[in-house]
Amino acid sequence: MSSYNLADLEQYKNPASSIKKMGDSSGLPMMRIATIIPDLQNDILRTMHTNGQNKVIDALVEKAFLKLNGFAYRNRADRVVPLFVKGPPGQGKTTAFRIASKNIADAMGVRLFINPTIIDSPSETDIILVEATLAGLLSPTSLIGLPNTDNGVTVYVPPARMKMLADSPLSIMVLDDLENAVAGVKNAAMPAILDKLLLDFKLGDTCYVGATGNLGNVDNTNTTMGSDALFNRMKTLLGYDTLGDWLERAYNNSSYQDEIGLCFLDVFLIQNPNLFYPDRDSKTRGPTATSRSYDGLLGTLRNEFGDYLDRMNAGLNPPSIEIGIKSKIHGQVGKEVAEKMNLFYHDVLSVAYPAAIEAMSEKRLSSDTRELLYNLIAIKKDENSETVARSFLRQVEQIATSKIFNICNTKVDSNDEIAQKRIKIELASVLQRFSEAMFSVGLVRGNKTDLIAYTVLHMAKNLISKSNALPASERHFDFGHLNSHKLPVLSDVLVNALTTFASKVTMEKYGEGMYKVGGTDDKPITAVQTAIVDPLTQTSQIMKLQQEAVEAQMH
Repeated sequence: MSSYNLADLEQYKNPASSIKKMGDSSGLPMMRIATIIPDLQNDILRTMHTNGQNKVIDALVEKAFLKLNGFAYRNRADRVVPLFVKGPPGQGKTTAFRIASKNIADAMGVRLFINPTIIDSPSETDIILVEATLAGLLSPTSLIGLPNTDNGVTVYVPPARMKMLADSPLSIMVLDDLENAVAGVKNAAMPAILDKLLLDFKLGDTCYVGATGNLGNVDNTNTTMGSDALFNRMKTLLGYDTLGDWLERAYNNSSYQDEIGLCFLDVFLIQNPNLFYPDRDSKTRGPTATSRSYDGLLGTLRNEFGDYLDRMNAGLNPPSIEIGIKSKIHGQVGKEVAEKMNLFYHDVLSVAYPAAIEAMSEKRLSSDTRELLYNLIAIKKDENSETVARSFLRQVEQIATSKIFNICNTKVDSNDEIAQKRIKIELASVLQRFSEAMFSVGLVRGNKTDLIAYTVLHMAKNLISKSNALPASERHFDFGHLNSHKLPVLSDVLVNALTTFASKVTMEKYGEGMYKVGGTDDKPITAVQTAIVDPLTQTSQIMKLQQEAVEAQMH
């Protein structure tokens, strides 16, 4: 990754080769799920707008549209063509509808009910999302309900959640796995897509109806006979997830900004991007690697790593994490990926992980561990060296971020000098350990200064993001802010402190803080300047230069 661009994930936002083949075979236009969601949100909002018939609902729609798009609502079409998202399993097709619905609810400031039951009581201004799973259904009963006789006429009594859809002016229905439905179910669903009808039951003109489905032979899934009438009623896309989007979601998830983090799964995928969604033999059965299975695996790994740390902190002697995760990896992402991932975790857990924990402990790195890391990173410089370096820095950064945030954000009385002194001592200790971990294990001599810079930027962004996620009343320290490009502008206090401690890592043989990486003898460029000062200050410097240029033009 780029040394200075924390969000340099665009290179990983292309479809996997296997997805490209599916696009070619299906003839469908391809679009990332992440880019489908904004368009889907607007389609849903335009469907919900009543054109003045319900001013309360229209005000909510217009409020959400402005908040999500940055410009005022306008509808230039008579009707909205519903969306049919097709693609292989595990890409987030149904999730796209959930995310769009949640974003709209948040922008409106209302509640979202997903698949509500009879015990739920949504108000008129709450949003109802019903996911009608059609795969395996032999009859359309779950859609249209059961027949009943009323005054000599047969009518269908709709299921409770369908009644909720009809009663709500803010409603969404997803016909999930439509391509795997039998003919009778498909026939019942088609009028709902365009006319909002389930037999003689009206869903309501403001109900948005979308659909998802697999690709059949193209992605080795079961589907029933397609219908031109169905396709002509919808705009159909092949939706897919990417490694870049998955990493972006994970990095922005505040739940993962702790000492456990992503359990090195991001490091593995960055080094093996082809394994995010690998080609799969049609004869292969069992689990396979998808973004959904990686979501599940991440949860499994976080529990395994968390339990291991808890046992360690309790004074127990737990077995290696490697033993616990081996079969679970195979069971969630399949044999091919598991074989490579198990080798990766062997390298990580035998060296990088314990070394990082040791480096950030009060005991710091032992001479033996430092020598081991130095030999692996600065001398060997092989593929294993890259794995160890990335994994070591990732774990060090996660521990440092958690400790620095908790120390700095502690509420202390301004008159309590003893408490303030204690916090300064604790912060200095963490920054010193963090600096030694970056500049005393051979990373600079091993030509990995860019990894140090990335680590520092990642820590800065996580500190700022963690602070921003808190209510203002719970923020007790100014960590800085994110600029318009989502890059961190860390507070001067932390930049200066980190630079000071890193510059002092100059011990014989290992110390690389002031190691010359460029420049001239008269004006050398040091590792600290390249890995800390430049990345953390270039944003504010650029903004200052831009402001000066604007002011010069005005005069």
